Amino acid sequence: MLWVNLIMDTLASLALATELPSEELLNRKPYGRTKPLISRTMMKNIIGHSVYQLVVILTILFAGLSCTFVAKISLTLKCSFVLLLDCGEMYRNRLLSV
Repeated sequence: MLWVNLIMDTLASLALATELPSEELLNRKPYGRTKPLISRTMMKNIIGHSVYQLVVILTILFAGLSCTFVAKISLTLKCSFVLLLDCGEMYRNRLLSV
């Protein structure tokens, strides 16, 4: 469990550290206490990507077993694929939010 925490914290800190602050971001006023932390657009992206990951992983897990290529993939590679999807999503969100 410690390794999972270290990996996830490292990826999050890298995503925050690589984003350069802009002048308008530094000069804007803080959001109020009643404002939500997750906006509608963020919620749509989170739900959409979750559904996408579920479809891909369940397809690989159940329908992909009959495929000769996917049948040879071990569980470790399947989990690595999920991690790769997460990293790709974090990278795309960083690029799109700039």
